[in-house]
Order: sequence, then structure tokens, then C-alpha cells
Amino acid sequence: MGPSDDLIKEFCRDRSLTPREEQILIGVCRGLKNSGIGERLEVSDATVRLHMTNLHRKLGTSSKVDLVLVLWDWSIQNSGWSDGATERRLNLGRFSDVKGKVHPEVHENTVRE
Repeated sequence: MGPSDDLIKEFCRDRSLTPREEQILIGVCRGLKNSGIGERLEVSDATVRLHMTNLHRKLGTSSKVDLVLVLWDWSIQNSGWSDGATERRLNLGRFSDVKGKVHPEVHENTVRE
């Protein structure tokens, strides 16, 4: 389970992403590997990687986890659900070591307004 296709499409429109980037992001949010995304879209792994590179550049991310977190943050900010008092951001892609272990001091960063 993950974000709805409608939510992802709205996010992509808001961020001026291409229809193909939208399809790639849907696959990422469904937990698919690049090969699985490629199979669904009938494109090569290299083409998926190209679109992933473009998504990372446009959204300022460096991993699939970061992509989902950017979408998650956007959905909270645009839902009216967040009161703005406390936001939690997981910085898994940016603060993990080479083995993917998240450093405890940056695992959960609470920002108070």
C-alpha cells in the first residue's frame, strides 16, 4: 500500500514532471525495482535509470526513499492535515553510511516552528 495514483499525479502536475516521470514515480511508490518498472512500462532498465536521474535532479533527491519522502512531505503540506507545529523528516538517503545504516543522531529530525 502507498500513496494513491491520484495523489501522485497531482504531485507530478504541481512539480511539472513529465507523464513518463509520473509513471516511474508510481512504480517507485509501489516498491518496484528498476527492472520491474521497466517491465511494466515496456522500456529498458537504462531508460528507467535515465528517468530516475531526471527525477532526482528535479526533486533534489538521491534515492528512491528520498523520492517517496518528498512526495509524503508535499502531501502533508497540501492536505491541510499538518498544523505546522511539528514536522518529522527522515533523512535516510542523505545521512546513511556506506552500508546503508542510518546515523541515530540524524535518523529523526524534529523541527519546531
